Amino acid sequence: MICFTMSMYIFLMTAWTKALIKKHREDSTYIETRAVGCAEDILNENNILILVSKAGGGKSKLCLQLAHIYSEKQYKPMLFSNTKKIKTGLISSKCFVILEDIFGGTNLEFDDDIHKSTLDILSACPENETKFVLTMRTNGEAYKHIFSKHKIFKNNIINLDKIILTTSEKRKIFLKHLTVNNLSICKCDFTTEQVCCNQVINLDGSIQVGRKLFEEIITLVPDTHVGFPQACNVFSSNKQMSKLGLNFFENTTKSQIEEFKKMKLKALNDNWTMYQYCILVYTAIKGYFDLSDPDNILITNILSALEFDKTHIPVELKQLLTKLDGKFFVQGWLQKDYMENTIIPAYFFKHTTILEAVLLSYGDNFLKNMSFSELECQVYKCPAQLKVIKEYVRPKGYKILPTEQEFTISVGSDLLIQGLVEFLKSDRNAIEIGKYLHKVALKSSYDNLIASFFERANLNSFQGLTIERLLDGLTKRGSCSLFSIHHRNILYQYINYISFQVFIKDVRPARLQQIGDEFFKFSHEVLIRRLISYMVPTIDSDVKTNGDDVGKYIRKTAILERNDTFVKSFFMDLDQELFYFDQPIHFYDQIINEKSGGNLEHLPIERKHTLLCQLNNILDGLTDCCKCSLFMKFHPTICERYALFGSLNFILMFLKYNILECVSINNDVMSYIILSRINACDYYYVQHMTGNCLRDVMKTSNKEYSLHFEGDPSIRIGQFLGQHKSNKLIKSILSNICFITNENGKSLCCSKLSAGNKLSYGYMSPLTMKHLLEGLHNINDTRPQELPLCCEAFFRKFVFVYSSIPTFLKYCRPILSHEKNNSEFVDVENSVLAMKLITSLREFNDFYSETDICKRFGLSGNDAVVLKTDNFMYYLDSNYFDQSVIRDIGSYVYNHGILKGNVSFIDSVIQTLKSHVDNRITNIITNEDVLITLPKPPTLTFTRLELFKSGLTNDVERLDEVKRLAPQLLEQVRRAQALCESN
Repeated sequence: MICFTMSMYIFLMTAWTKALIKKHREDSTYIETRAVGCAEDILNENNILILVSKAGGGKSKLCLQLAHIYSEKQYKPMLFSNTKKIKTGLISSKCFVILEDIFGGTNLEFDDDIHKSTLDILSACPENETKFVLTMRTNGEAYKHIFSKHKIFKNNIINLDKIILTTSEKRKIFLKHLTVNNLSICKCDFTTEQVCCNQVINLDGSIQVGRKLFEEIITLVPDTHVGFPQACNVFSSNKQMSKLGLNFFENTTKSQIEEFKKMKLKALNDNWTMYQYCILVYTAIKGYFDLSDPDNILITNILSALEFDKTHIPVELKQLLTKLDGKFFVQGWLQKDYMENTIIPAYFFKHTTILEAVLLSYGDNFLKNMSFSELECQVYKCPAQLKVIKEYVRPKGYKILPTEQEFTISVGSDLLIQGLVEFLKSDRNAIEIGKYLHKVALKSSYDNLIASFFERANLNSFQGLTIERLLDGLTKRGSCSLFSIHHRNILYQYINYISFQVFIKDVRPARLQQIGDEFFKFSHEVLIRRLISYMVPTIDSDVKTNGDDVGKYIRKTAILERNDTFVKSFFMDLDQELFYFDQPIHFYDQIINEKSGGNLEHLPIERKHTLLCQLNNILDGLTDCCKCSLFMKFHPTICERYALFGSLNFILMFLKYNILECVSINNDVMSYIILSRINACDYYYVQHMTGNCLRDVMKTSNKEYSLHFEGDPSIRIGQFLGQHKSNKLIKSILSNICFITNENGKSLCCSKLSAGNKLSYGYMSPLTMKHLLEGLHNINDTRPQELPLCCEAFFRKFVFVYSSIPTFLKYCRPILSHEKNNSEFVDVENSVLAMKLITSLREFNDFYSETDICKRFGLSGNDAVVLKTDNFMYYLDSNYFDQSVIRDIGSYVYNHGILKGNVSFIDSVIQTLKSHVDNRITNIITNEDVLITLPKPPTLTFTRLELFKSGLTNDVERLDEVKRLAPQLLEQVRRAQALCESN
């Protein structure tokens, strides 16, 4: 076993694949057929090719030929064989990836838990020019049931069985194999001579094929069960197969099985043959032979099953494998699903048909003395012998399903059950055993097998996780009802161990009306306790299900059925689980004020933290992802009590419902919920309250706590409040925000709401306030706007200090006289207003785009750097780079200074600009923690001054008016530009 870094592993995978391609190119038996061109056309158009054929039909050879073609086009080839999962970290852009037999080698099976996600990945990967080839074996028409499982199978399939080889192609293929294996064809001209050798004969140690037989094989033999290229390979490379002549081609698989059965009989009297056959069986069961780590228990059991009196192999394994190498085996590198960066050199069968023939010749022997290794079950998801059972073993009397192959090992039910129960000792195997029983018992109505299996399993006292996984497999995680229909008594017996997905399909509240007999009826107390146990981790288990599923279940079985008692009981039990006091907000305080994320590892806090996240999802499930208001209609009190824990969508939906339906709720409580939701999603707030960024901890548990999940919450809340601005609730919310936050954004942590005696979150960061203000008005409307009546006090207090440039330009106005104006806009002292306007003309020379700022400060989404002056906030956000905003500042000075004759305001703008030009203001930014990372203070730039002048004098008429009324302003702009050019 050799371990590598990921890059080395990728290099080795590519090198190994290239070695296979090289070996393929050196194989003189390969004949290129029409399928190569068809495959290229599909790959060039769709980047994904599904290649299907019978065993030995040429899939692997075609894959290697395509890999060679695309390698010359600078694609990186990678081959994954018999692996269900694919690690995306191994695949970069412009790869040529071959996935062999991901749906199984013989009996094809689509596993929703594994294959769907894998195929989703493949559907997305071709965007980076990666090309994929998937191979799949056909068993009659059985393979087609896979095609309905995913959209990837829509237009990119080649069935090699339908691309019939011509007589000429067959002749070339057969002749090549004969030549490579030193077989010759007799010199007879059977078309003119009456007598011709029509069989295979041995002449002085060399094998000769009669010409008549040769022609019959390529012309008269109907479609072979095994693909013609593989049949030619086996026939030519194995003397025993060659001697069968035409009979071999008429039933290739059966011929190979009979040959290995003869080898098995011979092994009883010949130790050397016994050892060889043992190695063949071992490799067939394991799928490979790893010389560095042989399973001695399995080898001993194989010998014991053959009634061999030796307990070990007395000869060198390498000597045995060397004898079989080339005839049955090839050497390669072992890949396993569970492995990360490890490679293992191993021996493999030359073709799957040889593996199958060996297994079928061995029959049920391997079940009589099975090797059960606890270590193997810990490492592998499904141990080798269990894989063989799933693929090939069927109980006697079993009817072959349309999706299965013809060749199986038929065993007695008792022996099969004994083997399955043995593997059930490891709960890792349980779901695979369940899937097997679902397939061979439920789908084929072989009911006695399941009854006998559970009777035997019960004697061994299996329970807990083992039974849960077993029933998940039997019911396909609750999606199939066959088990609950036909084996209701067994399901009820193990009802305490079933997973959530199985549970919700079969269990209903006991007092639910109009319920059918197909459901189990549980009392409210028992059912609620079970639902909570599924959501909350215990000492020895993880969270098992999402609260959204629990919410959907309650909606279906209680909300829609008007089982109000059950809903109330459920939330009362949640109260007890969370140890609530009079209000749920106290628990929220406890979680958000945890000083260290490490404390969440302690079980009591972790359970509460988990339920906090689960409650969010439960409420979404109860409202059908916030599309249905029945829960709010039937249970308004519960909604109000738990709204704090809901998603932002839920909270806003609940507010809207109460506004439209005129329902009376506690305005102060809802104001508190809105404010705490803004702050819970605010990085600045969380850092202020906890001393670290607990948001990252919460983000991993529940995406709702991330700024980037539903958009910035303060913007969305502001938009909602602006849409319903005439409501008393909206006024209450804005009044409370005004009450707890002063103009400088300082914390008032002990402030209380105007009603009640509940502590509030007395902090709102400048960035959050900026987003809230932007949401409160229509940011896309460029017209001047009067203050919304319900928001007037709020805007007057915060808009100038906290808002971005576009917002304050709409709502703020200079004072026309020494006294404030009686207007519907925010009056701002002229000197302070002029300072914010001119400050916006300054920029940092180190930043050329919003991306530069985000990269420097590690920001994303709607985040921005907040810089403070003595009187207002200055943001490095998208507006900072918006040229139209700078023009708007110039227009603002013209409209509210020049046009209205506001001399005081114009003088303030001139004096402020003069101060900047004369360098009497060296730095207007005061927060030193940010300045540490900024090499130079912001300065006036020629470009921004030009944009400002453009907005101030955008036509000849306005230019003349500015020259007449404010010539000093133009002079100061000119001086500032000249200074910029000189620097």
